[in-house]
Amino acid sequence: MPRDDSDAADAEKRRKVRTSHAPYNITKKVGRPPKGDASRPKTSAIPAAKSTREQLTTSDWLLVYAFRDANPGFTQMKIVDHFKKRPEGALIFSQATLARKLKEREAVEARAVATPNGMSLKRDRVVTSPLVEKALVKLIRQFEERGDHYTGDMLSVARGNFEKQLNIPEEQRL
Repeated sequence: MPRDDSDAADAEKRRKVRTSHAPYNITKKVGRPPKGDASRPKTSAIPAAKSTREQLTTSDWLLVYAFRDANPGFTQMKIVDHFKKRPEGALIFSQATLARKLKEREAVEARAVATPNGMSLKRDRVVTSPLVEKALVKLIRQFEERGDHYTGDMLSVARGNFEKQLNIPEEQRL
C-alpha cells in the first residue's frame, strides 16, 4: 500500500527514538553526605584520641599501687607515662588523679575485699543493709550454680522481699 504525504508529515512531527536511559540529568540526592565524601581529600592523619577518660576499676588501681611500691624512685608523672605505654594495654589517667587516688588508697583496698565483685567496681557501692546484701549474694550464687538466668528486675523484687522478711525499717529501704 502506498504511503500518503500525510504519513510523511506525521513522521516529522513524531519524536525520535531515545538512545539514552533518561531524558534528564541525574543529580545527587540532597541530605547527609556519604561517609567517603568526595569533596574531602584523603589524608593519612590518625584520628585524635578521645578527650574523655574511662574510670579505672579497683583492680587497675591495685596494679598501679603495686607498681608504685615496686618502684619507689618513680615520680607520679613517670608512673602515669608508664601506664600509658604499657604493652598489656594502656591505663589512661592523669597525675592529678593519681595523687588523689594515692590519698584514697586505704578506701580503694577496702573496696576490693568488701564485696564479691569488688575488684571490678569503679566506685564505692552504697549498701544500706548488709543482711539484705548477703541474701542477694547468696541468691545470685544459687542462680549461677543452677545455670539460671536472672535480671535486674528480679533482683529488685527479691531485695524488696528480703527487706520485708528481715524487718528493715522503711526509711532504710531502697
